[in-house]
Amino acid sequence: RSATGRKYVCRACVSAHNAARKKQACKGKSPVDAECAKRPSEQLYILSYPWAGSPIKVGRTHDVSARIGQLEGGHNFRLKLLAVFPGLGAQEHKVHTLLKSFRATDGRGKEWFQVTLAQALLAVAKCVQDGPDTDIAQKKHPNATE
Repeated sequence: RSATGRKYVCRACVSAHNAARKKQACKGKSPVDAECAKRPSEQLYILSYPWAGSPIKVGRTHDVSARIGQLEGGHNFRLKLLAVFPGLGAQEHKVHTLLKSFRATDGRGKEWFQVTLAQALLAVAKCVQDGPDTDIAQKKHPNATE
């Protein structure tokens, strides 16, 4: 126990406890149950830096505003939200796969791509429609270097 009397618990125990609570909350209920429906679904979002020709970030989160706040935390500028797709967070990996040849390599982030907004939107549309496709790889970003 800590000095405040709280019991120490390892991360695995906390994860198991949370999973059991989540399972219990939905036990015997349909997926459209009111309690389960209150949980926000993940949203797919597209954003960029505020200057022309900047890379575009494709990510997913439950709360886009909070995520933007986290990303802006270490900077002295605001990020520009370009698009939000409610309920499509699960498509993030497919979009990343489709755009992988355009991944921005000048930073540590793996979700930033040297594409135009039109290319990013096309990638999302293709993933929603029929999964990853290579057609977009034929188009080059105007600021891309080889």
